[in-house]
Amino acid sequence: MLAAKVQAVVHFYAGDPSMAYQLLDGHEEKADAEQDLQYQYYFQLSADAFLHTDERKFILRDGVGLAQALLAEDPSPGDEADVRQWYYAGHFLWLQEAYPEALQCWERVSHFPPALYWLMYGYHRQEQMAARNDAVSRIIALEKQGVGLLPYTLPVLLGLPQDAAETEDAVFRYVYAREVAETLEVLSACVSQQHTFLSDFRAFLSARSPDIWQIPPATLAQVAHYETEALQQVLGQLKASVQNHSEEVAEWLQGQYPPNVALATGKLITTSYDDNLIQQQHNSTLLTYLFLSDKISQYDRLWLEVWNRVVALKKQKFKPVTEETLRSAITNALTVVTNQWLAGTGMEHIAFIKDIALIPVASALAALTARFVDHALGQDKVRGLPNNYPQFRADFVAYVKDLKEELGETTFNERYPLAGFDAWATQSSLSTDAAL
Repeated sequence: MLAAKVQAVVHFYAGDPSMAYQLLDGHEEKADAEQDLQYQYYFQLSADAFLHTDERKFILRDGVGLAQALLAEDPSPGDEADVRQWYYAGHFLWLQEAYPEALQCWERVSHFPPALYWLMYGYHRQEQMAARNDAVSRIIALEKQGVGLLPYTLPVLLGLPQDAAETEDAVFRYVYAREVAETLEVLSACVSQQHTFLSDFRAFLSARSPDIWQIPPATLAQVAHYETEALQQVLGQLKASVQNHSEEVAEWLQGQYPPNVALATGKLITTSYDDNLIQQQHNSTLLTYLFLSDKISQYDRLWLEVWNRVVALKKQKFKPVTEETLRSAITNALTVVTNQWLAGTGMEHIAFIKDIALIPVASALAALTARFVDHALGQDKVRGLPNNYPQFRADFVAYVKDLKEELGETTFNERYPLAGFDAWATQSSLSTDAAL
């Protein structure tokens, strides 16, 4: 099984900082992990990206404290873990604007390629041009020898649990290559000619998530096999969990499903809330059960989860609804762990692989939803939303259609990789004439 830190980093770079934050915050050995500066570095990045702005300040403070203690003790870097500690100490001190101290950290491990890139960048920012030029020469020599960072830019194959060590190594290599993105502009300006490795690096940094996180066909086949086994185990448990949801659901479970389950579920969510916001989780469980039972599609599951969060915001009375809380709700809904049903089955690694495969769709849908809200609702971000699910869905589909025409189909598909969205959008269930 991949370590929580590795899973979190993959989620972060795949476009799911909310899950990255949850994995790091809920780490079983968090007390020990908090001494790991790489862990702390991605904890604060995830907190910042996931709107935990106040918490990020505390994480940054703790990371800076660890970095300063490392400098004070001044131990010699030993194994790879020690080298990583010095490297990320430099990052924390740089974020704190303690630039000379950050350079000291990177100088201690300048044989480590990502540290050398940042050392070059730091020298440039501090106007130490002779030292910068020396670092540039060293970088070029490493890349020409094939022992720099460019070999780290290969796609990452996400394997099964028995492949965890190889997957972890590939993830770390990818991470180091991504982390030097900010330094490449300076490096490019400092070289006398544009080396091939620089253009290769830019291509790597612009690659879309599905091109980076790749799941071999053999792994997908095994995932499907394990998932089928787990499904039989879990469906009964989920059914028991949702049978008391409402009278309507009780009838559904007896085989009396309505003609359009997605629209009926949207209505059920709309009317299910009172002051008890635990209903949001009950609704999420119902959506999981319906999806796994093949009663609703993946897009229905995601978009109904958005509606679930929006209705919860509209019904709650204890704090003001702001643009920030709405954006957080959308992010939570669309990067939801749709395979959390595998928890406790011993197949969490399988869930991780399936979640990574889903993130590009969920992230693209989240970005479109945010644009839709900004475009359609003006200053009244939540109270002005439609009060029924069919209209909410129809308004969104109409907005996406207009945006696709505005951007052009090619540009739209590059920005928002939503395979199967058009088929979902044109389903007859979009009719707003339904009595919902």
